[in-house]
Amino acid sequence: MHPGGRPGGDRLSGAISAYQIGAIDVEHRVVIADIVRSTGMFGEHEIAVALELFDATYGPRSGDADAGAGDTGAGSDYEFLGLFDTGGSLLGYACFGPTPGTDRGYDLYWIAVTPAVQGAGGGTFLIGEVERRLRGRNARFMLAETSSRPAYAPTRAFYVARGYTEGARVREFYGPADDRVLFTKRLQPAPRIRGSRGGDGR
Repeated sequence: MHPGGRPGGDRLSGAISAYQIGAIDVEHRVVIADIVRSTGMFGEHEIAVALELFDATYGPRSGDADAGAGDTGAGSDYEFLGLFDTGGSLLGYACFGPTPGTDRGYDLYWIAVTPAVQGAGGGTFLIGEVERRLRGRNARFMLAETSSRPAYAPTRAFYVARGYTEGARVREFYGPADDRVLFTKRLQPAPRIRGSRGGDGR
């Protein structure tokens, strides 16, 4: 999916100190749906996909016929981090997980913040925490996917401003004139090549 939430205007500001990172739980499902919907970037089918990832992680919705006691989506590779204000209200979230078949690669599946904190450093704070945690696991890179449509220009600018580079583009992947754009960011220093300047010279 297109990670987003129209975060292109994010900037570091004094407001960043008002944010904190916390755990997401099953009770946040409705709030997450509201956050994704409030961005104005996603259709109902895309919102449904976001909630599918949530349910794969935290289990079926309360009241579902197949909901089992204590079902928390054990075994899911998806991880969620929440962006909260100092009062504990959820302002945004990120969903990420290991990229199958890669050496320590991770996908950023979703990142979205409420319109109230767009442009106030919320998205920057959140993605920075995801990257920090992945570096602690010796993750090698993170991959973020978005659309080429003009409406997603702020999202693409958001990634570029935070050190991501366009690694690939699949023409008309989502539809006519709607390319799939893949951004990547190295999370560990590039390996030094023997004999290169600054190396051991042998």
